[in-house]
Amino acid sequence: MLRLCKIERTCVLNFADKRSYREHRKGGSGFSFLIDDSRCPVLMEYDLPAESFVSITVLNSDGAPVRRLQYGMKEKGHHTLSWNGCDIAGIRLLPGEYFCHIEVNGTVRDIPFRLR
Repeated sequence: MLRLCKIERTCVLNFADKRSYREHRKGGSGFSFLIDDSRCPVLMEYDLPAESFVSITVLNSDGAPVRRLQYGMKEKGHHTLSWNGCDIAGIRLLPGEYFCHIEVNGTVRDIPFRLR
């Protein structure tokens, strides 16, 4: 399942395929984030309307951090990253519910996803 979170609207939209996501994305002007949790590694894509500070951390169901994926300034545009489902020590995490904790220039959102 693909999930897109439009930060300025804080809503989650589900799309059946990436083409629908990309068509929707063209009309938006704010930060957007996509998680494809249908496979491992988990694929994440996001767009920035301007150069921004970005922090992306995976949290377990209790809200404890298990892996920081990104931290620092990123240029304007489209970005992708993948996560292999392992914690900081390289140990594969158990399947279940997790959260992608995203901070962009001080705006913070937690997007739920399932590790398979």
